[in-house]
Amino acid sequence: MAVAAAASRDGPSLGPAASAVGDGGRLRRDAALAVFLFALALRLPTLGLHQLAEGDGVHYASLARSILAGDLSGMANPYWSNLWPAVIAATSRTTGLEVVTAGRVAALLAGCCLAVLAAALAARGFGATTGLVAGLLVAGHPWLIHFSTLLFTESLFALLLVAVLYTALRAPGSRAALVATGVLGGLAVTTRPEGYAVVAVATAYVAWRAVRRGWRRAMARAGLLLALVALFLGARALAVHRYFGEWDLGGTKGTANLLVGLADSDAERERLVTEIAPEGETRLSRALEQTTLLRFAWAHPGRVLAHARQNIVRLAGCTCRVFPQLPLVGGRSDPWQGDWPPVLLGLALAAGVLAFWGGVRGCLGGRSRPLTCMLLATLGLYLLGLTPLFVHDRLVVALVPAFLVLLAAGLTSVWSLLGTRLAAAAPQGLGALVVIQGLVSLLLLVRAPARDYAGDPVVHRLAAEWLATRYPQTTRIMTASPSLGFYFYDVDHEDNGLDIPWAELAPLVALARRQRVDLLVVPAWHLLAVGHPAAAELTDPARPHPGLRHVVTLGDEASGRMLVFEVSPEGPGDGGPAGARR
Repeated sequence: MAVAAAASRDGPSLGPAASAVGDGGRLRRDAALAVFLFALALRLPTLGLHQLAEGDGVHYASLARSILAGDLSGMANPYWSNLWPAVIAATSRTTGLEVVTAGRVAALLAGCCLAVLAAALAARGFGATTGLVAGLLVAGHPWLIHFSTLLFTESLFALLLVAVLYTALRAPGSRAALVATGVLGGLAVTTRPEGYAVVAVATAYVAWRAVRRGWRRAMARAGLLLALVALFLGARALAVHRYFGEWDLGGTKGTANLLVGLADSDAERERLVTEIAPEGETRLSRALEQTTLLRFAWAHPGRVLAHARQNIVRLAGCTCRVFPQLPLVGGRSDPWQGDWPPVLLGLALAAGVLAFWGGVRGCLGGRSRPLTCMLLATLGLYLLGLTPLFVHDRLVVALVPAFLVLLAAGLTSVWSLLGTRLAAAAPQGLGALVVIQGLVSLLLLVRAPARDYAGDPVVHRLAAEWLATRYPQTTRIMTASPSLGFYFYDVDHEDNGLDIPWAELAPLVALARRQRVDLLVVPAWHLLAVGHPAAAELTDPARPHPGLRHVVTLGDEASGRMLVFEVSPEGPGDGGPAGARR
């Protein structure tokens, strides 16, 4: 195939032991272009699968919209990614696209560039054939295809992690590469705090390579890298302090994730996030003002350690579901629970064994050892940093390219054992197999009945559009649907949206009145799933609702129901509407 042939003209370089043969550790430009186009071809068909901003993506779209309106606090919030909303806003301003489509385009381009950069990284450590295979594996990985058109940070963050490793590998012989490593590391940690893991690995590698020429040189080069990262952190901290009046170096998000992760159930998590404390804040906001991650861990070491031990098992399940090229089905269980089909279990096991073998061969090789050690260190340190937090599959998606580079090294190493003639055809043979795997991944993704992190019912958006034809922007809406607020309000009125608190019906209505709420819009499936105390009343329009008047139920049981109530300001028992203002 053309993709495989583009790399083969330099001659195959199979396995870690032969990483320097023929190509000097570089992928040909035509091969890199072929990888990019293959990644693009696999991602473009998934753009049409999404009908609304999904999950956390709606917050990033909202922040980007605020940035475009001149409110730069969208880049300075202490919880959400600082860089990603700015990237969405810049893409929107450059292309003229609205923010949701702009975010998808930015994620798609990042995903395509990720495949090329992963190929270049693998080629530098293992040779051009391994680089080609790694690039095609990244291009065709179902989770990476999926997140390349979602509004989450994963696509950009994975690109930054690989970019830091690539420039760090070149940093010992190039001051420009060292500066690039520091800048990219700063961008990574302002995208997500997990970026500290790859910054630590890159710094250790730069210092280790420089120490041969003296400790002073090692400290100077490592210090320059860290100083550049610190510049980004300092700028972020100053911006957060300016707009929110607090100092934060990424600890707010870590503390919030720790506290949410310690909750025993979805109901307890919902209660933590939405229940109003006597001081008027949510329980989570109050806790974040009173403690930090380190302070909490110091005060409750046993609880945090027990939680971390449980999370090690959860992370093992996450990596088994996400790292191999397995189709997304939505909510797959851990493999040791016994309900995986034998074929999928065998594929996951084979991928793990091959990646392990690639790591072993990489550590034994000369040229491949630095990259292999950096990949393994990044995987280990990153996963270790997740153990105190609220663990779920999406958190490990950014590590998939590191795993796939090791998998590619294992594949090419095993292929080289098949004989001289087959070994010489490795770029064509392995390239063809991986291309077929990518096409199958796309087909299964497009036909999947459920896709992880993209299953929000479209009734969120339909309800917002229905309300927009009947109520003005000044309407104050209390809901558990961030998407509804995003699609209903423009940027000047989004503060009129409020969250449904964790409370029984009577105090909930009383709070709504105190906050001058006009509409209560209830996503029925969400309140029932989390066991909200008022779920029974608010999801059944036939029941009495003192202080509320049921207006309409949108959607159905199969696709999700959204119930709209008007809040009466007069008093309990008064069914008069607040007024359907046009």
